[in-house]
Amino acid sequence: MCKINVIGLSLFIIVLSRSVIPCLGQQKTVKFFVKKPQIQKAFFSKQELIDGKLLIGKSDCFACHSPDAKLVGPSYVDIAKKYANKAESIELLSKKVIKGGSGNWGDIPMPPHSAITNADARKMIIYILSLGKK
Repeated sequence: MCKINVIGLSLFIIVLSRSVIPCLGQQKTVKFFVKKPQIQKAFFSKQELIDGKLLIGKSDCFACHSPDAKLVGPSYVDIAKKYANKAESIELLSKKVIKGGSGNWGDIPMPPHSAITNADARKMIIYILSLGKK
């Protein structure tokens, strides 16, 4: 009975010396990383990205937006960062492109683009959101 306690005590001391004692006097920070849900590639295809870029090039978007610098409206990269990792962003921003909007980026409103279809607006937004991952 005495041997079991000594062996148990010995094992406890070995475990303690390898885990706790080296840490005495040191502060350890334990970080927990929570992975944000990302817009998965299943939500869009490579062709939608290409189509979105072409549609933006044919539209009047560059009158107010730039890929990486603020003009009248925010840059595409800033939009992508603000709305990244939100699955509902594609639908929300597609509606804003078609109906217009104001108040999210300052006082200057974005005019509506009612001639753009929901499918085309979606492709444009998918392309814009893809710019935040570079």
